[in-house]
Amino acid sequence: MSVWLSPTEILALPASGAAFTAVKAAADSSLGTAKVSDQDSQHDVRTLACALVAVRQGSPTSRAKAEAALRSVIGTEAGTRALALGRNLGAYACAADILGFREPAFVTWLGKMRTFPCTGGPGTLIKCHEQRGNNWGVMAGWSRVAIDAYLEDTADLAKAAQVWKGWFGDRTAYAGFAWGDKSWQADPLKPVGVNPAGALKQGHPISGVLPDDQRRTGGFTWPPPCGNYVRGALGPVFCALWTLHRNGFADASGWSSSAARRAAEWYVGTMGGKTACAFSGDDAWQPYLIRKLYPGIAVTGGSVSAVGKPMAWTGWTHA
Repeated sequence: MSVWLSPTEILALPASGAAFTAVKAAADSSLGTAKVSDQDSQHDVRTLACALVAVRQGSPTSRAKAEAALRSVIGTEAGTRALALGRNLGAYACAADILGFREPAFVTWLGKMRTFPCTGGPGTLIKCHEQRGNNWGVMAGWSRVAIDAYLEDTADLAKAAQVWKGWFGDRTAYAGFAWGDKSWQADPLKPVGVNPAGALKQGHPISGVLPDDQRRTGGFTWPPPCGNYVRGALGPVFCALWTLHRNGFADASGWSSSAARRAAEWYVGTMGGKTACAFSGDDAWQPYLIRKLYPGIAVTGGSVSAVGKPMAWTGWTHA
């Protein structure tokens, strides 16, 4: 299967409307300068836009532009942190897969990025995924899964899936994460990435809370303090689920009593009344993907032009 979308699926998407116009505008404009060590770079998702348009319109010009962009990212990793790799590499893997781009230099480079020695933090992309229970770990986990799927590395994909399963709450699958303050954990003695179904703390519902990102807004208190760490962490979670689901783990979206769905429902249900906690800004691409994974979920809104850190263009690809 494909990492993100197959060419057949892309060809079935509309070539008109506001969502397509946003993708086409990004593809036709300057993609910027490739720098995988820049955690705020948009070159990755703009390259993805170019790949999408190349396939949908059968454009040799867009294809050449996207392939040149993929070549240009090689060697831009010096001094990178694992967070930057986690934010950037997934979209490049998606773009390359969509194009069928398999130049040996790029394939080799992308594979090596999983174990490239990063500055600070856990050390490599894989170690970050396996050690960090917060947004760093899920960003790394998304790119790891995307790279594995692109390389058809089923062995490492299976390992990555076990780590994800543990993060969602199955500590028998994996429990090697390091955690910060545990005041938002349903059970501080058995910490997880998403609190279990039905969890309460001092009588308040915390099922679906991402404890290691919610604690970045402060220790447990009610009503819950609002911050962008939880919202930022949810994006790569849904990206990883989408790719896992397409590559041998069809039950992933249901792991730990649909932990990811509960996380989204808690966020919009408990935090959603606060404007600062809506899926807005560079996270406004998420609702489309969430609704695609969980039809009928009470997650509304979204912006077709939102350009996020790990992903974009879902208003067209997943509407």
